Amino acid sequence: MLLTKHMDKDRTAPELYGNFWCNSGPIALRSLHGSVVALFFWDRTSTQSLRAIKHMNRLHEIYGDSGLTVIGIQVSDYVVVRDPVQKEEVIRSCGIRFPVVADDERRIADSYRIETVPTVCLIAPKGDIYDVQSPKGSFSRIERSIQYLLRQAGFFGELPFVEYAEDRATGYSSSALTPDFDLGYLHGSLGNSEGYNPELPAEYHDPFLYVEGKFYAHGIWIAGRNSFEYAGEGNDGYILFPYTGNDVDIVTGNDTAMDSIQVLVDDKPVGADIRGGDIVIDAPGSTMLKIKALTSAHLIRNKAIESHTVKLIPSKKGTAFYRVSLLPFEEPFQPDESEPQPFHTN
Repeated sequence: MLLTKHMDKDRTAPELYGNFWCNSGPIALRSLHGSVVALFFWDRTSTQSLRAIKHMNRLHEIYGDSGLTVIGIQVSDYVVVRDPVQKEEVIRSCGIRFPVVADDERRIADSYRIETVPTVCLIAPKGDIYDVQSPKGSFSRIERSIQYLLRQAGFFGELPFVEYAEDRATGYSSSALTPDFDLGYLHGSLGNSEGYNPELPAEYHDPFLYVEGKFYAHGIWIAGRNSFEYAGEGNDGYILFPYTGNDVDIVTGNDTAMDSIQVLVDDKPVGADIRGGDIVIDAPGSTMLKIKALTSAHLIRNKAIESHTVKLIPSKKGTAFYRVSLLPFEEPFQPDESEPQPFHTN
């Protein structure tokens, strides 16, 4: 997957001309020469971005006193929030503890030639670009690069041992997993023979024959540029998709009403052993996802690589689905706290 346009290393990092700052006042990169800077390009509608935030918070907290400055660059793929108060609420609701600048017009992303999120850009102490990469499956490389740059900046104290889940054998190849996909008509992921009918209500019928990497609709839906919106009544419609992987996250929302989306795995309620963190149980025992505004939700967490079919049944008009994320995401290694912790000292 192409993560960035061509970018030469050692190019001077462009300044950050954004629309709105949160958690700090505006920061000029030229004022940070002599320090290490990590720019975290993210989007609140990207499940991988939201899952990466805790890692970036960790880097901010561990290395902040050693000379690292983490700055979030919020890039909006789908919905741009213009109101400053609401924008700040959105950013704070994501749990970010470092400075964030909103990049509504993609001035910053384009100047750094960023095409997908999440992406981390590391800036060396002299102000030049050291590395640009996606943190999907590579946080250990990012952290080791930060430690190297901190040494170059003159920090000679102790630095923590770096180990992530990716450093240990996983027993599978990521090529065997179903890739992420978007649902709008710009992305071509619809598997129904009816095809997209852009921006107009259309009736779809479940073909009962599925291909991984595609989603399938039943009922009345409206295909938007980046979304697939329910336009039917009650619980008459649904979308479903087959997958092979561990986790299942979706980006969904309803701008006008709260909705309870029924979630089924292989046409059954989601079992307790694979239930994601955002699934709740209603009185009849159905597994539900309760949503309001645009949100990222964790539906499934399998303990091993498995193949299933997920069905999502909205109950309200206007509920839209934007993205399905199925790729695994590395977790920091959690050593036994009773044992002495190793450190890198050079």
